[in-house]
Amino acid sequence: MAGTLPDYPTVPGNKRVSVTTILGPAHYATIGIATPPTGGQLIHARDLGLIDIDWAFGSMSNNGQYEAIVCYPNNPVGPVESIRLMWRLAATGAQLANESTAAAALTVRIVASGN
Repeated sequence: MAGTLPDYPTVPGNKRVSVTTILGPAHYATIGIATPPTGGQLIHARDLGLIDIDWAFGSMSNNGQYEAIVCYPNNPVGPVESIRLMWRLAATGAQLANESTAAAALTVRIVASGN
């Protein structure tokens, strides 16, 4: 077991929850296997109206073609200042190609909790 985040378990209302519409990346860079992961679409806590992020979930794109998968940096044991979105095809699970502009005009919703 990796461990419970600080301040958890908690009651609803103890943390802020954000629901934010995010525009797709203008030029996507595939997620690279590294510590921390590289590439993807970088989303800062401030982009979600938060100071830090405890957890986040992505959605399907507004046209149903892509999924936004949230990647956390360095297997965090506490809140993080940013996350990366991996954009992948909903039908196949294949990651969006490097330098792709296919998702640039699309949107996804990110639901996140933090401070």
